[in-house]
Amino acid sequence: IKEFKNFEIVDKELNFIKENNINVTLFCDEHFPEELKHGYDAPFMIFSKGFIDFTTQKFISIVGTRNMTSYGMGFVKELIQALKSYHPTIVSGYAYGIDICAHIAAIENNLPTVAVLGHGLNQTYPKTHIKYNESMMENGGFVSEFWSSDNFNKENFIKRNRIVAGISKATIVIESALKGGSLSTVKFANDYNKEVFALPGRTS
Repeated sequence: IKEFKNFEIVDKELNFIKENNINVTLFCDEHFPEELKHGYDAPFMIFSKGFIDFTTQKFISIVGTRNMTSYGMGFVKELIQALKSYHPTIVSGYAYGIDICAHIAAIENNLPTVAVLGHGLNQTYPKTHIKYNESMMENGGFVSEFWSSDNFNKENFIKRNRIVAGISKATIVIESALKGGSLSTVKFANDYNKEVFALPGRTS
């Protein structure tokens, strides 16, 4: 810490935070997600934007294959509609397939939804999901532990998955292959002693 001298990057990030109305929540803050605090590798701080109530205890993560079938899509929509009366916040990773399907289904059912990103809040990935950003902001928002200056790489998405698992009371995985990326989320959830549920591919 004493040797750190690159305050230019700090000033740049602070300006980015101010100009984009980004919230910064430290691990020791009262409003840091309670469930996330219990992870042995919880982030020191998280950045967020939108309307997210971290004090709620009803975060549920829904993740799964990017190559979803109509069977998987239908299940996600029915599941979220069935959960509506419990007023959960639906968490996912904003990726193709099951992730974005869960976010959209939450919005359609007037439920809050949170996208945990594997990059800074200065960008959207995949870019085709930019069209959902406004609805996401109105119904929840985005969370990331990454600075706007952080490199965009595969390892960051694995780190993202631990937050997806850690912030929620339970994780539901839909149609994931044996080597699917969402299984890293399941592993994190198991490590944190969280409930994990799974819907396999169609059996008939």
